[in-house]
Amino acid sequence: MAKERILVADDHKENVQFIIDAVLTPHGFRPIVAYDGQEALRKAVEEKPDLILLDLQMPKMDGLTVLERLQEQGMRVPVVLMTFHGSEEIAVRGFRLGARDYVIKPFTAQEMLTAIEGALLESRLRAERDALMARLMQANQQLERRLREMRTLYAVGQSVLSVLDTDVLLRRITDAVIYLLPVQAVYVLLPQAGGLQIVAEGYRDRSESALWKLPAACIQRAQETLHAGKPAVTSEGDAGPTYAYIPLVLRDAALGVLIALWPAGVSRPDEHHLQLLSMLAGYAAIALHYVQDFENLQAEEEREKERIRQYFQMYVPPSVVERILSDPEAVQLGGVRREVSVLFADLQGFTALSERLAPEELINVLNQYLSVMARTVMAFEGTVDKFLGDGIMAIFGAPLPQADHAQRAAQAALGLRSAVARLHERLPAPLRLEIHIGIGTGEVVVGNVGTEQARNYTAIGDAVNVARRLQEMARPNQILLSEQTLHYIYDRAEVRALGPISLAGRRQELRVFELLDLRDA
Repeated sequence: MAKERILVADDHKENVQFIIDAVLTPHGFRPIVAYDGQEALRKAVEEKPDLILLDLQMPKMDGLTVLERLQEQGMRVPVVLMTFHGSEEIAVRGFRLGARDYVIKPFTAQEMLTAIEGALLESRLRAERDALMARLMQANQQLERRLREMRTLYAVGQSVLSVLDTDVLLRRITDAVIYLLPVQAVYVLLPQAGGLQIVAEGYRDRSESALWKLPAACIQRAQETLHAGKPAVTSEGDAGPTYAYIPLVLRDAALGVLIALWPAGVSRPDEHHLQLLSMLAGYAAIALHYVQDFENLQAEEEREKERIRQYFQMYVPPSVVERILSDPEAVQLGGVRREVSVLFADLQGFTALSERLAPEELINVLNQYLSVMARTVMAFEGTVDKFLGDGIMAIFGAPLPQADHAQRAAQAALGLRSAVARLHERLPAPLRLEIHIGIGTGEVVVGNVGTEQARNYTAIGDAVNVARRLQEMARPNQILLSEQTLHYIYDRAEVRALGPISLAGRRQELRVFELLDLRDA
């Protein structure tokens, strides 16, 4: 997959070429070039890059003016400023206009790459979460549709059990078909006077009932379905309607036929439609024996919930799954501020290992590490936010509040280190990868972000960025904590102070501590 498109705006062509040759091209980024401010603004609007590397001093329009114009047009593309020594105050003005980072000229290729990766981190995480939430919401919508179908079938079943009048019973069956399926008309045929006769019919628009009278050929086809005892579908071509024939079967005896009509221009019935029709036909056939069928329907509903539960639990904690299953409306848009602890863990040496192993073997090794990491996080009731290649991001304290979120994060970090050590006992030496862990604590925004079609439960805030930076700084098997995290566990934590440390993307130094162990409470 192609990497992000980056606009390089600098009037010094040698700087532009250096960035392209030393940073962008080697790392798969796709460059866009502008040599003055006006060209940079125009290309930013037209090309819509994923990131802009913006020089502050350019002809025709300086970098700060470009930022102002981008802000006026509502563009939220991340920007990294390029400035000379002595112009940091101008860079601060750039931050107020929405810039994410700045690098001081002259810079090295690694310094620029670090700034680029940092600026793109949030958008990458958002894209990953959006994709995951889209799949989650699609499954949730399918669940809601299935539950709505189950509730309707349940109501029909209650009617079948309580109604002794055949006409009323069959009318409720036809009403249910119209409600659940995109059909124009439905008919129930029973053997009478030596042949099949229409005993009940329903229409989506009763004023057009005369347009949808059942042809004699359909009654003949229904007779064949009655003898075969199996569903059938016929069509009169693209310009004509499609008919689905469902036999009413009770204890291997065909008692009648249900026919549903799909008008021209509507998608033809699929397997799920036929299954629903068969259920409704079954109700009509076993009115006096509904109790047994109702129990089977309840069991099917529980199996459907269990399938959805197992699918969701690959991504979110069981508490969220149960909340969705018990009340789908509880998952609303928006977000809330909450104090949480965020943990990042990453494996050292995976890239080098990937060069030596076949893809199948590499995936097998990676899955062993990630499974151990996910199980450990879940053991302390953390939320596995996502897998990041050879690493993991976890949240403690959301979606359900946890007063001891920092302690849980620290316990999980120690547990991760021990779990990886135990895994090493089962792996040959060349496959033993060391783990780096960082933990940050603070107030973040957690909640569902997006639209009704694609929502994403996530956490956004400084604590997330701090945790990631600490993980990147940690040495093999080292656990680094922010001062905010230590504040919650200082009475139990055995730590070693590392002193104030500068983190990429932060103007103020951060006090960092290495977690050695936790004492018993």
